[in-house]
Order: sequence, then structure tokens, then C-alpha cells
Amino acid sequence: MEPLRELVDMPDRFFPVKIWLRSSSREHIFAHPHWHQEAEILYITKGTATQQINDRIFNVKKGDIIIIANEAVHSTYTQRYEDNEIIVLQFNTEYFKSAFPASVTSALVDEFNKSIEYPNPINAQSQIGGQLASCIEKIYD
Repeated sequence: MEPLRELVDMPDRFFPVKIWLRSSSREHIFAHPHWHQEAEILYITKGTATQQINDRIFNVKKGDIIIIANEAVHSTYTQRYEDNEIIVLQFNTEYFKSAFPASVTSALVDEFNKSIEYPNPINAQSQIGGQLASCIEKIYD
């Protein structure tokens, strides 16, 4: 199956960031292979899942954080009868680059746009993972 292009609808065109909770309370999470212009960060807050990014497939669990570069083909699958929750954060990297053109932020955006292989998953128990999880939780709340 060919990956689908997802057109992400940002709730605020002046601040292109979207965050929501995916939950398996009604049915398991089953995101078919797709890609989009926005970068994406997933934070597993409950349960386990199988994650695919480009040609790599790996298992994730509660406390794991997954960084997905823009235009990377990715999918997420959970088990049918397992309780799962995933915080999803999507953002337009070009917005942050244009908003802060000569800053460290711009250099970080360039790294996202290179589609490098991130050390996925990052566990929230690590120092950087804990800081990232804390930021995601604050944005979500």
C-alpha cells in the first residue's frame, strides 16, 4: 500500500501547532502509513504500540517519546484489547524557522528538516526524555 499524504489542519494559522490525545478507549489505534509536511512528536502515556518510521519498525511503551521528521512515512498500531493513550504534537517547522531566523531555534528546525534518524524511542526516564515529556505535558494541559 502506498503511504497517504495527510493534510494537517492547524487550528490557528498564526501559531501552527496542534496537540491532542489519541486513546484506545473506544477502539485500538490504527494509523495507516502516511506522511505530512509537519514534524510530529508522540508521547506514550499509557500502554504499548508498534511504531513505524520510514523503513524502521519498533515497539514503544508507556514513557516513550517518538520524534518524527516532516515528510517521514510513519504509522502507529496498538493491540486491540489494550488500554492505550498517546499525546500527539504536530507542528510546522518552517513557521518556527521564519519566526526566529537567526537563532538556535532555526538551527534546530534545520535538524528536523534533514529527516535524520532520531534515537527513537526516547524514554521519559532519561534526562532529555524527562525534560521533553515535561514540556509536552505542559503544552497539552
